[in-house]
Amino acid sequence: MSQKCSSCGAEIEPGMTQCSYCGQPVENTASGNIQYGQTQNVTPNAYVPNANQAEEDKVSVGLVIVSVLIPLVGIIVGIVNMSKGKKKSGKVYLIVAIAVWAASFLLQILAGGMLAFMPDTASLI
Repeated sequence: MSQKCSSCGAEIEPGMTQCSYCGQPVENTASGNIQYGQTQNVTPNAYVPNANQAEEDKVSVGLVIVSVLIPLVGIIVGIVNMSKGKKKSGKVYLIVAIAVWAASFLLQILAGGMLAFMPDTASLI
């Protein structure tokens, strides 16, 4: 038999010590009634992640390789990760993609400049 939290209304499973939604402390009594302790400094309706649900901010080697091969994809993935709060991996993908894009741009400029110094092969025939 589950009860409802008096603070936010979320269901509280038997044996829980606090509301998994708002963090309100719960004390189970011998009679089965649920009593609530004093409120902690928790924002009502704030998401409180469980330890099992926490996502790790790991950098994927595969996405780094994709960022090198297709910089636009790396920039998009970097921006999406940064917006989801994965600052570490987002920065890595953005930096790699922008660095590769800048390097390819400089190589194109240098290659175009080198073509100006190449002899015209049509005039040699």
